Amino acid sequence: MNHIMSKGVSFHKDAKRKKICNVHLSCTRNKTYEERNFVLESIMAVETSTWIMNSGASRHVCNSLQDLADHRKLSKREIVLRVGNGTQISAKAVSTFHLKLPHGETLELKECLYLPSCVKNLISISALLNEDYTITFNRMGCSLQQGNRIICKCTMIDSLYQIQIVENSNRLIEMPRPKRPREELNLTQVWHLNLGHIGQDRIQMMVKQGYLESLGSVPMPTCESCLQSKMSNLPFLGKWERVTKLLELIHIDVCGPLSTTSRGGFSYFITFTDDYSRLGYVYLIKYKSEVFKKFKEFKNEVEKQIGKSIKILRSDRGGEYLGIEFLEYLKKHGILSQWTPLGTP
Repeated sequence: MNHIMSKGVSFHKDAKRKKICNVHLSCTRNKTYEERNFVLESIMAVETSTWIMNSGASRHVCNSLQDLADHRKLSKREIVLRVGNGTQISAKAVSTFHLKLPHGETLELKECLYLPSCVKNLISISALLNEDYTITFNRMGCSLQQGNRIICKCTMIDSLYQIQIVENSNRLIEMPRPKRPREELNLTQVWHLNLGHIGQDRIQMMVKQGYLESLGSVPMPTCESCLQSKMSNLPFLGKWERVTKLLELIHIDVCGPLSTTSRGGFSYFITFTDDYSRLGYVYLIKYKSEVFKKFKEFKNEVEKQIGKSIKILRSDRGGEYLGIEFLEYLKKHGILSQWTPLGTP
């Protein structure tokens, strides 16, 4: 049997092992022995969702917090249990576990210990008897009842009384989930995809000519790829009002990086186009960071030559036009910044 400690306390069901237990002898010498009976058996061949009726355990043990209502966390080594191989396990929490049975009953397991490393769940028979439950055993299994009401019946499997509830037969077995019916393969859709999204008329023609076998009566679903490939953008019908004077509106745009670098190492070029005269200026640049510098150079040149000031600068929302220094410069010189929507002329 197993050995369990709680706050330096040693527990043995076997009196002979109690005499040779080092923990027990140490506790006896120090007069710290406390009579508490926590016994846990090492049962390793059962699924973690199974509950076992155990006569050697004085407390209920679970390995899940799912139905452990309002549990109280235990401090480190507040309750320590030692299993058959000598490994020590610390209980993590304690509370009342609500064991839900398939036929609607709920079995309350009070003072249930939470042990996440425990392979299976244990129901203490002595704890149930203290709660006025009645348990009847036979070679086929056992039944748990309270008064005249039968709570559940257990079946003996591998010499263990396991709770496996099933309605009417009172066996606690998890019913298998029904499998999803297998969908019939749509051969028309398969050939539609394999032949480059050809139309259904061509597929039916190939069936009549003997190139393809019969494809069945399942209609082909709508092909989203075909719909997307046939979509087109509506024509842009919006019209901008043209300005009537020079430098009232300047269009700015950057192109690059180019696949071939110029002799001077330039990979970009920037254009400035006057909306009224359609006159354009082109400047070569190595990096996009030079846009602000070239704009000031363009501004100084055209304003001095024409004797007018730039009023509006229109761009495509590129990051090179949205820098704080650039925007503050436009604001300082009274130039409005306009941004065109993406995908528009």
